[in-house]
Amino acid sequence: MARFKKAVITEKGLALINKVQTGSVNLEFTKISTGEGDYTDSEDLTKAIALKEKRQDFALSSIEVVDNDTVKIRTVIGNQGLESGYYIKEIGLYAADPDEGEILYSLAVAYQGQWDYLPSEVEMKLATITLDTFSSVANASTVTIQGGTGAYASAEDLENLAEKLQEHIDTGPIVVIEENIP
Repeated sequence: MARFKKAVITEKGLALINKVQTGSVNLEFTKISTGEGDYTDSEDLTKAIALKEKRQDFALSSIEVVDNDTVKIRTVIGNQGLESGYYIKEIGLYAADPDEGEILYSLAVAYQGQWDYLPSEVEMKLATITLDTFSSVANASTVTIQGGTGAYASAEDLENLAEKLQEHIDTGPIVVIEENIP
């Protein structure tokens, strides 16, 4: 299993948080990207505007508020259509900025030699990794993920949906009263 250093919010991400805190925009996360770029300990990740060696983009499956400052974002990383495998060394979380467009909000890099290998589709028919990313949102009142992205739902997301549906069913039937208005 890969081991990543704490994600760093980029300068563009911090600028977006400032806009969100003034109430002028909502925080909307758009995607997660993975890559195999190498980083040194002396690099300032806050200056990053893109991944060094981006390989794939993934839609976001779900978002959950952890506390006033943190959200958990889930995505399912997969090898569908991947022609050559790679080591996941960098993970970028992207967000929509009304002035800049899509920006790299935060960046996490793996510890040296502690990467996950994502095989190509030829090497392994269906390989997936469920990734939970925790991100600081600094008291944002509204945080969303870009809808209609065709993201995979994780097994845990489907189980939570089934539990909520069962709770709704257990509360009894829904009674609809129709009024006949002439």
